[in-house]
Amino acid sequence: MPSKEISYRRVIFNPELINEAEKVLVSTVAEDDRKIRNQFLRIQLSDVEKREYDTEDEFSVDYRKGFVRAYLDNSYASGNIEITVYRNDTRVSVSLPSGAALERVFNIFEANVEKCRLPRQAKTKSKIETDWITETVNKVEGRCPIAGRKLKLALIKLDSEEAEEWQNATMLIRDAWIELSQWLCQVKNIDTSDVPPDSVIDRLKKLKIDKADERLFNLARASFSLYSKHHKRDIDKDTAVACVISTIVSMQTVIRGGFDATG
Repeated sequence: MPSKEISYRRVIFNPELINEAEKVLVSTVAEDDRKIRNQFLRIQLSDVEKREYDTEDEFSVDYRKGFVRAYLDNSYASGNIEITVYRNDTRVSVSLPSGAALERVFNIFEANVEKCRLPRQAKTKSKIETDWITETVNKVEGRCPIAGRKLKLALIKLDSEEAEEWQNATMLIRDAWIELSQWLCQVKNIDTSDVPPDSVIDRLKKLKIDKADERLFNLARASFSLYSKHHKRDIDKDTAVACVISTIVSMQTVIRGGFDATG
């Protein structure tokens, strides 16, 4: 059976529109197949509360109030419509006997995307960024501009409501650590030709930070290890914030404590 799925960013279709699309879907199948065989309706109202519903009318009441996640799945003998809404994004999946019937259903959604698109929030000062963080990042950038710019971009990504964006912040701090450790070795004229490009810990050992000041080495290693442990795409936002902030603090501490005399 042909199927089609589209994800809509910053779009939440209202109950009336969903109902209209369902009516179009039902009209495209044989009359004997128009009765719902299976239905699943669930709304996650908060991080701790979920509800399941017996009717779409009950579902629509809470849907209008706002939610964390909403899920509707209606199955017919020869068709199915599944709608998943997570925070500000909607995924619509439809299965029908013919491609033409699929397009008729999706035409309803496509024609109303802009009407249902959520407005972009005005850019405000970062919720993560504070004066001391800005000052610390500027100090890192003053010594190693590439690392500093990556830290600034990571902070911007932490404010995104899209998980992929703020999860990418941990990739940026990985790159920032690589840039900083390379810069430190260049300043000290240390040969790192035998060190793999992404081996930050090995370069820090080459710098003998662990010998000169074990506290600094442990701080840097802990920060990089925090990234290494939590770099997967499914990490939560608090962990991403911890990775970025600990990197900012440890980078500046290493620069200030061990390398200010190098100019």
